[in-house]
Amino acid sequence: RDSDDILDAFGTAVENGSTLVPKDAATVENIKKFRASLKEFLPVGKQAVLGGNKQKMWKKLVELDSMIQGPYVCGDKVTIADCAAFPFLWRIDNEFGPVEDQGCHKLRNWLDHCQSNKAFSKTIQSSWWWWW
Repeated sequence: RDSDDILDAFGTAVENGSTLVPKDAATVENIKKFRASLKEFLPVGKQAVLGGNKQKMWKKLVELDSMIQGPYVCGDKVTIADCAAFPFLWRIDNEFGPVEDQGCHKLRNWLDHCQSNKAFSKTIQSSWWWWW
C-alpha cells in the first residue's frame, strides 16, 4: 500500500511539463484498469513464488499482457502504470520466464523496452532475498 501511495504522489508531480499521469481521460482510465489488474495479480504471483499455482499466475499475466498498448503500458509515454509494474513483473519474468513462452508477447516487448530505459534498468537487482 505504501508503494501505491508513493506512486500516486509521483504521478501528480510535474517536471519540465511532463507527468506520469497524462491529462486525457482515456489514458487515466487505462492506468486505473491496469493498476487494478496488477493489484489482483500480486497475491497470485506471491502464491506462485511460494510454491503455489503457477498456471493461475500465467493466466493473470496473459490478462495483463492484453492490456499493454506498447511500447509502454498506455502507449508512447511512460506512465505511473509502468512504474508500478516493471520491478515486479521483471522479477516474475526472471524467476519463471520467459513470459513469451506463455503467450505474453506484448509483455515481453514491454519488459525489453522498459529495461532499455535507464530509469527502469536502475531498478533491476541481480538477486532478491525476499519478494514481499
